[in-house]
Amino acid sequence: MRVNELKVLFVGDCSNVAAGLAKGLEGLGATVSYVQRSLRCPDRPTDLVFYDDYDVVHLSYPFHLWKTRFAFKGRHLVLHWHGSDARNYFAGWPVKKFLRGRADVNLLSTIDLNYWIPEGEHFLGCVDTSVFRPMPEIKKRDGVLEWGRGSKGPWIPHNQVPYLLNQFREARVFPGKSLNPRLVSVSALEAAACGLRVLDHPYMTRKWVVENAGLDAAAKRLLGVYEKVID
Repeated sequence: MRVNELKVLFVGDCSNVAAGLAKGLEGLGATVSYVQRSLRCPDRPTDLVFYDDYDVVHLSYPFHLWKTRFAFKGRHLVLHWHGSDARNYFAGWPVKKFLRGRADVNLLSTIDLNYWIPEGEHFLGCVDTSVFRPMPEIKKRDGVLEWGRGSKGPWIPHNQVPYLLNQFREARVFPGKSLNPRLVSVSALEAAACGLRVLDHPYMTRKWVVENAGLDAAAKRLLGVYEKVID
């Protein structure tokens, strides 16, 4: 498979992962499009596209299925599960069973999702380390930042998160309500990329994030998935 001939359509986004993977794939020479605007990447195009023009359709979070007219026929489908779509309210929907059976591969953002989707393949998230980076000019606060979807902290725009993270030296990241902070979430990767010591993940340095979850590294991992799907 030649990367410069690969055409990928991302449908939806969650935790900015699709936007990061798209940027990484584009950097490797692939052609990438979105079928809809995501709240977390508002600069992305929203033009309607022709589905048959793409080698792979990468669907992030099945809930986005209901926001677009989607054609399954004849396309290689990668289904990317991010958490609540597999764990709770959406778990019993018939559409979940249909999608799992239709997908060429089911990717799981955290390893615990194997309980609900046993055939799934864990895929570590990604971080734009040019955005999530240490900012030594920002004054540090005392204490440990409790952060993530499961924390009690206020919601702030994603583009402001690096500035908040850089106000602390340490963080404990809660991936979601009642979820174990040992799970490797995108929020934990973002904190480590900013140079914070992430409690429960002592190995997770910025260098580790760049090498394992930076956009280039994540895009190359994703190409390996696509190669298996297409071949």
